[in-house]
Amino acid sequence: SRGKEQRMQDLFSAGRIEIDLPNSEELSILKSSKTSEIKTGQTTFDVE
Repeated sequence: SRGKEQRMQDLFSAGRIEIDLPNSEELSILKSSKTSEIKTGQTTFDVE
């Protein structure tokens, strides 16, 4: 798991250096919200 965390940090730092814009952060937030919505939808279907 340490390797994954380091890779994520490297990607984020590199992205911030290359692209100093909030778009990447907004995209990641949208992706996380979408995945959470899909997960909740799947769980609701499973429960039903």
